[in-house]
Amino acid sequence: MRCRGASRLCGLPAKTLRRCGPHFYKATFFALGYEHSIVNMFVVPAGMMLGADVSLADWWLWNQVPVTLGNVLGGALLTGLALYGAHRPVRPPGAGT
Repeated sequence: MRCRGASRLCGLPAKTLRRCGPHFYKATFFALGYEHSIVNMFVVPAGMMLGADVSLADWWLWNQVPVTLGNVLGGALLTGLALYGAHRPVRPPGAGT
């Protein structure tokens, strides 16, 4: 269900983006509980500016790097497997073993 919400959020009209600015999407992703590297690039520095006890090294080492790697690897593997499953070559009947 979260994927549907994220897709619908990304598909909002460009008119909304012009009116509310790019931070609208990031703040909404965060409010809905989606974990995404772009959201973390917005939320963590905002918290740091407001006085959160987080250093730049802590943020990158314990949050940004693992989330970004997870998004890249998960997206590549899941998308790749789905595309392979949908478009894998089909052998004609009796074409060998």
